[in-house]
Amino acid sequence: MRSIPTLVVCFLFPFLPLAAQNESANRSFEKTLPAGRGTKLEIVNRYGDIYITKWDRESALIKAEIEAFAPDREKLDKLISGIDVSITEKGSLIRAETVFEREATVLLETFKSFTEKIIDYGSKVKISYHITVPEYIDIDIRNQFGDITVDDNSGTLSIDLSNGNFRANSLNRIADLKLNLGDAEIGSLKSARIITSFSGIKVNSCDELELKSTSTKFDLGKAGMVELESRRDKFFIDDISTLKGVSWFSEYSIARLSKEADLDLKSGNINIKRVSGSFKSIVLKSAYTDIEADFDPSASWDFEIRHVNSSVVLPGRNTRSREELVNEKRKEYLITGKKGSGDSRGRLMIEANRGNIRLN
Repeated sequence: MRSIPTLVVCFLFPFLPLAAQNESANRSFEKTLPAGRGTKLEIVNRYGDIYITKWDRESALIKAEIEAFAPDREKLDKLISGIDVSITEKGSLIRAETVFEREATVLLETFKSFTEKIIDYGSKVKISYHITVPEYIDIDIRNQFGDITVDDNSGTLSIDLSNGNFRANSLNRIADLKLNLGDAEIGSLKSARIITSFSGIKVNSCDELELKSTSTKFDLGKAGMVELESRRDKFFIDDISTLKGVSWFSEYSIARLSKEADLDLKSGNINIKRVSGSFKSIVLKSAYTDIEADFDPSASWDFEIRHVNSSVVLPGRNTRSREELVNEKRKEYLITGKKGSGDSRGRLMIEANRGNIRLN
């Protein structure tokens, strides 16, 4: 049974005490629309928070509220009347958008100074959405100067967020999370592509993660496959199966690597506190990078280390190695050998130009 669309718009102009020297106004919007399988929800907003929660109904409930403050009634009237919320349905697409008329935009830009993600200097506005949808719905959100919170979602999620934080519980797939100047915390997800700068990302568990990042701190709990392009980032990883990619001036602290790594490291450092005894392959190409790795005592592996102007320390026990000078002018050496006994199940290959290498 299809839900009946409803639209409620109300105005509220409470008077503040004279000491506050501010006029305020609220506008509220509410609409319910059908949302069967295959429905996509788009939200476009600025200057406010977006909250997405789930329910078992085949409909989407969208509530939006505009809160505005200004030094006097004239500015307040121009501000509140120049901001609207458009909620529309076309086919399988539901779209909610905050619309700014030119006069309101000019007024906002005139007084713009962002503090706590809303506008300061006497004139303020905050537009917040509270949306309840089925868990299976696909969602596309663009927001500036506000937070986004999402409950469980088994559809596809796309987020473009700047100057705000992102929080989510359990997600199926993030097609894109673009985050600039904010933090993100995600409970669990199957796969995601994240593009971020000057932010902080925490993911408790994920199966597949693709990262393109700059100056961001990552806290990853249990991770499957992570592929990255990193610049000046810091990674703290509890448990990871596979790590691949390239980085510039980034730092890695990995508690446990279980399967493989294939990294091109251009300055920075990497510390793997425990490599599983059943690891498959570690391939590191590095320049001006310090490398440290502790291998499980049960691991048996072959190694090949080609280095120029590097310091290399090999495991002290049960290690057989051979070193040869490859290029005297470049001070290039090749070290080959084996660690452990029995059949080798893993291999380590390092090509290093300067930096310290310590294997335990």
